[in-house]
Amino acid sequence: MAEGALGTSWMIRALQDQYSGTKGRDVFGDDDLQRYFGIKGYASDPFVTVIASMSSSAGASDIRRVGAVELGRIGRFVFLRCRVSALGVLTRVPGVQRVDVAQAGVVRPPQRARTSQSLLGPGGTGRKGPESDSVGQFRSATYTGRGVVIGVIDTGIDWQHQDFIKPDGTSRILLLWDQEDDSWEKARTGSAPPYVDEDGQPIGTVYTKAQIDAALKGTGKVASSDKIGHGTAVAGVAAGNGRATANGVPAGTFAGIAPEADLIVVKGLHFPFGLAAKWVFERAKAQGKPCVVNMSFGTHFSPHDGSRPEERSLDELVGEGIPGTAICVSAGNERGDNSHAGGRFGPRAPGQLDVDAPYKVLDVAAGSTVALVAVFDKADEWGFAITGEQEPFKDSAGYATLYQVDKGGGTIGAYKYEVKDKRFTKLEEPENSSRFYFDQEGNSDIVLTMKLTGGRYYLWGYGATEKVVNGRFDLYLLSSEGGFSTGAEQRYLVSSPGTASAVITVGAFDFTRAWTNLNGKVSRYNLLLGNISDYSSPGYRRDGQVKPDIAAPGTYAISSLAKGCEMGLDVDGSPNARMITSDGLHLAWSGTSAASPYVAGVVALMLQKNPNLNATQIKKILAESAKSDDFTGRTPNPDWGFGKIDPERALKATPEVTQALAWYDASMFAKDRRSQNAGERSFNRKVILSDVRQAVGRL
Repeated sequence: MAEGALGTSWMIRALQDQYSGTKGRDVFGDDDLQRYFGIKGYASDPFVTVIASMSSSAGASDIRRVGAVELGRIGRFVFLRCRVSALGVLTRVPGVQRVDVAQAGVVRPPQRARTSQSLLGPGGTGRKGPESDSVGQFRSATYTGRGVVIGVIDTGIDWQHQDFIKPDGTSRILLLWDQEDDSWEKARTGSAPPYVDEDGQPIGTVYTKAQIDAALKGTGKVASSDKIGHGTAVAGVAAGNGRATANGVPAGTFAGIAPEADLIVVKGLHFPFGLAAKWVFERAKAQGKPCVVNMSFGTHFSPHDGSRPEERSLDELVGEGIPGTAICVSAGNERGDNSHAGGRFGPRAPGQLDVDAPYKVLDVAAGSTVALVAVFDKADEWGFAITGEQEPFKDSAGYATLYQVDKGGGTIGAYKYEVKDKRFTKLEEPENSSRFYFDQEGNSDIVLTMKLTGGRYYLWGYGATEKVVNGRFDLYLLSSEGGFSTGAEQRYLVSSPGTASAVITVGAFDFTRAWTNLNGKVSRYNLLLGNISDYSSPGYRRDGQVKPDIAAPGTYAISSLAKGCEMGLDVDGSPNARMITSDGLHLAWSGTSAASPYVAGVVALMLQKNPNLNATQIKKILAESAKSDDFTGRTPNPDWGFGKIDPERALKATPEVTQALAWYDASMFAKDRRSQNAGERSFNRKVILSDVRQAVGRL
């Protein structure tokens, strides 16, 4: 039998099998373990961060008895460090309903610049032009983000970059928590971090504004840096003041949306980002300031319906009743990856012609391995089958074999068949169940396949019995080393935690196509300005809720360049002169990672105008004020959400502190009643957006 959900997620069972040496259960490679879970592959019984969903308050002593160390709590979600070997015992602690692995925040690589050296030559077009050619630029004449905190959880920040320094020479960074910096542990440089690990050792180092100011003057030391450059670029979009300049470029040319906002920065993506966001909000509140946190990262280890504990913990941090807080998350850059396929099957009943959905073809690169997640509706009695053109789908005689797992009769079973002369012979093998893991999250059943090596595979879903309510299934690759050559779909691709209900999830559109580069020439792209970016991950959520919420400028953003960072280098390791601006201090880059902080900057301006707004009200204003045009078509839709952000209209619609919003209509963001049939483009409902009414005393 395949394994069912008995209080532990499939990821935990996969890790347990991997480190117990169970044959055939090495689902994750060393790179995957480090990237997604912060585990070094050579550890024999490593600690892993998990989230325990609690039905009641469990005592700390109960958790300690199983060797787990509590990091912190958000609502009923408890974040713990526990050895892989003890994870099964943890589920038996009183009050623990379920245990899930806490996923790392994976930064999506910025979209690679599509340059052609043979056409452009070594420095661009050779024509000198304006600093940029773009649409969607916004500068508020009234609001600058003053008195508001923007939290950036990312790869760090270049704290010496002039874009984050005030005219008086002091830093705009209130706090910098570098989770990878051991200066506090080793030399008591900086300040103590808010959390310690399972050995009682501090998790990184915190630097206060005073300590950063001292380092800027040369009288102190800050060891933190941003080697990748992603966090610096993100912070620049949201809050860079543009003071960094050279080579005759006017100061402020590349300022961000909220150039006077304060910053609290967290470097590190393997610590639970929910707890990191909670810390940022608490520190901002301690200074009496509203705060918006940006998260430009995500993964596809989820059923894409907002039910993951990481997502639900974020929902606990923001929303109705929690004024002065919001979270912005990038939607993802996977539109063109062919990493998702799906379909629909019918019930196993007389006359039903689509019991088996059309098969999908998956190609995996030679020498590579991928894992795949299949997601079904929990109400269905579904089936899933996979075969291929190489081992283990060919037996010793060269005949094809087929593996399947189904929920016929409500019980999960895993089987293996030999296919000979178009006849299927069921094979009884004890390792059948080792090919799959089964789990349940929210309203979804989840199946994780075995690792698939280089080659071609055929996969399909089917109705196992007549009990099929929905019939929809989705397949997601957990690696970029493969793709669906048949059956790929560009929907349901918003990544986690962007599928959390309460966050503001942001897609990207093209808005800048030319700039003067480091060589003093023009770098130019033939972009259709205002169109959706060709990488921006489309929604909706699998349960029909509108995601992304909105789209913002993402291609190309021009923002702060961290000194010596990877993002500023070409493939040969030299400075990427085409993408670096003429002042040498800013970088043209793209991705929903750039679009999300644009919205975070706008939210900071809204919070400056009205610090009492909560995330629900902010989402309502952004949705109602969003623009629709020939590019967006009718909204909401899976590409644009509620449309293009319109900062000016959003600020105008933001009530003063003495005003209040119209009552929030939750149906705005509820499931879209669009038909789920492939190719269906019509809506079965109309979203009615109410005006913002002025009324005293209701905020």
